[in-house]
Amino acid sequence: MQQDYDYVIVGGGSAGAVLAARLTEDPAVRVLLLEAGRDFRTADTPEHIRIPNPLRAIGDDDYRWPTLLARRTDRQEPKLLWRGRAIGGSSTINGQIAIRGIPDDFERWAALGCAGWGWQEVLPYFRKLEDDVDFGDAPYHGRGGPIPVYRAPVEDWGHVDRALKAAAGNLGYPWCEDHNAPEGTGASPYAINSRDGYRVSTNDGYLEPARGRANLTIVGEALVDTLTVEGNRPHVAGVSVWIAGERRQVRATREVILSAGAIHSPAILQRSGIGPAAHLRSLGDPGGGRPSGRRQPARPPDPRHPAGPEAGGPGRHPHAPPHQLLPALFLGAGRGRRQRHDHDRRQPALGGRRRPGARAHRGLALPGLQPGHGAGGVAGPARRPGGRGAHAVGRARPGADARRGAPAARRSGWTPG
Repeated sequence: MQQDYDYVIVGGGSAGAVLAARLTEDPAVRVLLLEAGRDFRTADTPEHIRIPNPLRAIGDDDYRWPTLLARRTDRQEPKLLWRGRAIGGSSTINGQIAIRGIPDDFERWAALGCAGWGWQEVLPYFRKLEDDVDFGDAPYHGRGGPIPVYRAPVEDWGHVDRALKAAAGNLGYPWCEDHNAPEGTGASPYAINSRDGYRVSTNDGYLEPARGRANLTIVGEALVDTLTVEGNRPHVAGVSVWIAGERRQVRATREVILSAGAIHSPAILQRSGIGPAAHLRSLGDPGGGRPSGRRQPARPPDPRHPAGPEAGGPGRHPHAPPHQLLPALFLGAGRGRRQRHDHDRRQPALGGRRRPGARAHRGLALPGLQPGHGAGGVAGPARRPGGRGAHAVGRARPGADARRGAPAARRSGWTPG
């Protein structure tokens, strides 16, 4: 590993893997991709991570943050929050469900000031990433992209899934062959991103074809502690990272891209002194929000423990008392253009127990119990901006987020994989 690169990408997950592959298409651009978990080639991926049934992958502490807890309300007991800790990030352990956001959500984002995030502006990228075997010729889908998308035919569904489909029809829900269509709603088979019975994560779809490039360096089990700042300028110049028990300093001559996810990105920012001043002062940061990157733990981290000395834990600030949890991220159903049903309010906390195949789509959330992938689904409300959607810890001041990494890591309507 060199001392400096053009781009340093923090987090090799659903955003970082894509960014690394795209940036290194230019052979003159040198990129370092840092991943807190293990790095591996597609051929070396453990079998229990590749198969369609995600339960073993989700339950393996070697590929998640085993002590990362979260809750929706202060009355709820904290539950384990499933976040991937391996190359490919959460796309390496998730349910392989390829559900897009509702077009109106993107329009609302644009109206709220997210320039470039309107539906017609993001649609070309959805099409580019897809290899949709069912509807690839539709004007809102694509063929030949790195992420396969298919829907299990009804004849392959299990008995419970077929009963769910029949029940939804009896309740008046229309049949929808493609719930990723712009106006798709009703009972539908959900789209899955696997091929020939194997998961295709962003590691498989994007990084694997790029690994032979001389200008791409990937380092696994590299835990980024803080961003480093040059002098008094509000400019992030590099990162401080633990690798093999040794603290290393790496410089980015062009940009540091922070794509460590909705939990870990804000934690890294706060450990670097970037965030609401009053909040940081309340947690013992005398800088009160002035970027410093000066906190230097004396010993290397335990990468399995998110509350280890390297971070004070992604779930809490480094200077916080041992049991103080920051507000957690939850992806609950928000206000929607389509009807919201009482079923949505009974969804369990993320990380809580849930039947395999249970999915909340646009309309109604019911469990599908077929072993492996429950192929049936009933559409329900998606998350909306301005509703009770994702909440991250801390807020970086404008310009502090890496412009390339932050939208992909913290604003996307769908995490492929």
